[in-house]
Amino acid sequence: MSILGAFDAVPGGIPTNAGRLLPALLDQMRAYPGGIAGFLSALRQGGLGEAVSSWLSTGPNRSVSSEELQQAMEPGMLQTITKQSGGDEKGVLLGLATLLPLVIDKLSPDGTLSDEELDPNELNGMLSKVMGRFL
Repeated sequence: MSILGAFDAVPGGIPTNAGRLLPALLDQMRAYPGGIAGFLSALRQGGLGEAVSSWLSTGPNRSVSSEELQQAMEPGMLQTITKQSGGDEKGVLLGLATLLPLVIDKLSPDGTLSDEELDPNELNGMLSKVMGRFL
């Protein structure tokens, strides 16, 4: 299933801030020291090891709460994502709790994190689909 198709299967639906949050999240994960793998390593060290492992595996994704994310993420990164997405921290954390497991899962379809970037066409399609739900 592509990332586009995965949005249809999100329990509770797509966060209303996803159209602004997704590009900010991807930008910050790529810019993180060590890239996406470095970001995931930081989340593991912040107490989300079991959840991150589930997102990277081929099995079901473990959900995380906004509180768990807030504790695990570096405050500066969270502030930057909040600023870039134009939201408030609480809304950003709620959105990340839904989007992050999905995005990481789709970046690791065979259980291994891909070093490749998301295909720009797929990212544009994903954003169009998300934004189309709210326009």
